[in-house]
Amino acid sequence: MRTVVFLAALAAPLFCLRPVQAATLAKYYFEGNYNDSSGNGNTLTPSGPAGTISFANEDGAGVPGSQSLQFAPTANSYPQAVGGNYLGTNDPTLTVSFFFKATADGFFLNNFAGGVGGYPVGFGARLIYGGRFGLSTATGYGFNTIVTPAVANGGKDYRDGQWHEAIIKPFQFTFWVDNVQFSGTGGIAAGTPWLRVGAPVSSLNLGTSFTGLIDDIQVTGQGQGSISVPESDTAWLAVTALLLPLLRRLVS
Repeated sequence: MRTVVFLAALAAPLFCLRPVQAATLAKYYFEGNYNDSSGNGNTLTPSGPAGTISFANEDGAGVPGSQSLQFAPTANSYPQAVGGNYLGTNDPTLTVSFFFKATADGFFLNNFAGGVGGYPVGFGARLIYGGRFGLSTATGYGFNTIVTPAVANGGKDYRDGQWHEAIIKPFQFTFWVDNVQFSGTGGIAAGTPWLRVGAPVSSLNLGTSFTGLIDDIQVTGQGQGSISVPESDTAWLAVTALLLPLLRRLVS
């Protein structure tokens, strides 16, 4: 009996305590199309004046012959590519990573929507205040922006025309640019369940798209559907496979 109790105690965490894991929700490589390479079918649909959104023969990850998505907004234009229906509500695991090469301020991506009294809800990543990277979150009542330091304070101007890598965790108020972490505090209310690459909708008056290139957008999180088991859980599953036959023998 003691053996049974001991093995059951070992197995219990495998079923009860395994942490909630994130699944891959979407991948966009922009190889001449707006397809979702994750297999989830979350294709993006572009919109905007002619010439403001297109493909460029350059790749953020440095892959020869590959392409990226190019933004060249004009005055009062809001080029964007929108798709999917997968962003969860208050999802602490939500992570969006991408490469960018910018020459002017503006939004990289967002899920903003109109909230209470027309004030926005959701999140957005952008260049602001003269090339500083910012993560903005909105509650419907207020607006919060975490930004990198100004050049005068040791920060960088990311409008340098060079490729950079960004990772954002909106519900944790944290982001990384070129592996340097920045965090803050604030509030956030869930925006739209779809991702908008480029400018927010014009009615929100939050600004337009950045000028430059964006590539290799990957989105992970709990999402709207079921959660897949990632490779990091294979060890847990292997131990489960070993313990279950022992338990069955002892209790039979």
